[in-house]
Amino acid sequence: MKVKSRFDRNSQMKDFKNKSTKKKLHIGIIFPDTKFSKELSALVDWCIDDPRIEVECLVTLPPRHHKKNIISLFQKVLWKMVIGFENLFAKDSSQSIDILIKDLDARDKIKKIKFDSSRDQAQRNISELKEYDLDLLIAFELNKPSQILSQASKLGLLSFYHDEQNQKFRYPICFEEVLKKQNKTSFNILHVAPQTQKVVRILKGSFVTHSFFLTNQRNLFLRRNFYMQKILKDIHQGKNLNGKSFKLESQINKITTPRIMDQFRYIIHVSSITKNRILNRIINKKDNWNVGINFSNWKDFDFIKSIVFKNPDGHYLADPFILKEGAETYCFVEDYDWSKGKGSIAAYQISSGDPKNLGIVLEESFHLSFPYIFKHESKIYMLPESSDNMDIRIYESVEFPTKWKLKTIIKENVSAADSMIFSRNGMWWLFSNINPIGGRDYCSELSIFYTDNPIEGEWMPHEKNPVIFDPSSARNGGMVLDNDSLYRVGQIQTFGMYGGGGVSINQIVELTPNSYKEQSVLKLYPEFQQGIKGAHHLHSDGGITAFDFLI
Repeated sequence: MKVKSRFDRNSQMKDFKNKSTKKKLHIGIIFPDTKFSKELSALVDWCIDDPRIEVECLVTLPPRHHKKNIISLFQKVLWKMVIGFENLFAKDSSQSIDILIKDLDARDKIKKIKFDSSRDQAQRNISELKEYDLDLLIAFELNKPSQILSQASKLGLLSFYHDEQNQKFRYPICFEEVLKKQNKTSFNILHVAPQTQKVVRILKGSFVTHSFFLTNQRNLFLRRNFYMQKILKDIHQGKNLNGKSFKLESQINKITTPRIMDQFRYIIHVSSITKNRILNRIINKKDNWNVGINFSNWKDFDFIKSIVFKNPDGHYLADPFILKEGAETYCFVEDYDWSKGKGSIAAYQISSGDPKNLGIVLEESFHLSFPYIFKHESKIYMLPESSDNMDIRIYESVEFPTKWKLKTIIKENVSAADSMIFSRNGMWWLFSNINPIGGRDYCSELSIFYTDNPIEGEWMPHEKNPVIFDPSSARNGGMVLDNDSLYRVGQIQTFGMYGGGGVSINQIVELTPNSYKEQSVLKLYPEFQQGIKGAHHLHSDGGITAFDFLI
């Protein structure tokens, strides 16, 4: 039976593909039975406006009814006060379903259906939906009514799902992750097959948990939107809905207003963050990153015996990369100037064991960091991070190591950080942390591109992008070369410590245009010396290891 259900789902997708990608994807949208965010409203607008999609109908569910008593009323009043305070930092984007429906009535004549959970009426709702010959239904939350309605379309139902199998969330989406100070917040996009009701997970994504509830929630909504749009485009092109079997909890939790005790816990959390931010501004407290090197292999070097570079006055150093050229060895670093509010690239000569500062070797009007170095056809190139300029660019050495010129911009209008280029298996590979929704969170997604020539070739996206969608290792933190083995260093993100939780060293064991696998072999945490608060970078050429740390 399992094989049959998989065959049915794939054959339905092939039937849609055979009808030509010029055919519109006819969908119905099931609204949640709670407040509706403006971000989800934007997804509805996108579906209506996209020329590949025809929204045939909107389904509303009966509103939830909660028991009312003095305690519940106080909970709701306190919650409104919490949200009001949060609005000082991130505007609440929720609105009622009725307002959204009126807005849609004004701009488009789309059929509205009210779902009735009684058995007879539910069957009539299903029959009514089938009259629209829907290809697909979309739900913004997975619940019993949406699962029932999945049988009314050819391809079933796509739905967002927040709960994890090892957790039971009861409060508004993204609140508990902040309350519990979890390192990451996750979401799923599930597919419910129309006939068998089998549930598979099409996508799981995780991102760094933000310190404020509404900010965390908005980030989740925007990311979910992007990947739902991507999946809908793939379906329109006839791609199969491949996924892994997903077991739902026997009872899907209903969202409730947080308990009074938990609201006060959250108020204390937010007050503490706000107080610390104000105090840090008053005393002008700044992060103090440092760079160290060790003349030994990355597997057994001793942090305590490392040589630490002296930070120039009013500057900090970070993101070191080693390159041996001729008889000399150099270390390129980000040199951040607090007075300018941006970083530039500096070089140090380290062959003698006493780091010699060669000064700033590359500076732009915008921030530069992460000076990744590579060679191609006997020339030396640098790939620094230039996220502030919204591009990925390559510089060529004119007079090594002190003079560089811009050679090419390989990607424009992209929010990307910490990119690396290397040759492997007869091809050139670009590993980059791209935030598809914009913003400063580069810690959650790792994307790969490939080409036959890193300077003049066209960079093609990996079939599985993003190949990693998890802040515990996604962000690049350097590279380790050890004989024929290649290791990608990933940053470990922790709650309240942006980019400073340590590094995971991961051996790349499989790399093709349609597959990627890495295996973690070592994790290094900022515990190697008293007073160290963070670490997020490591690079080694096999003989010399460079790293950074925060004090």
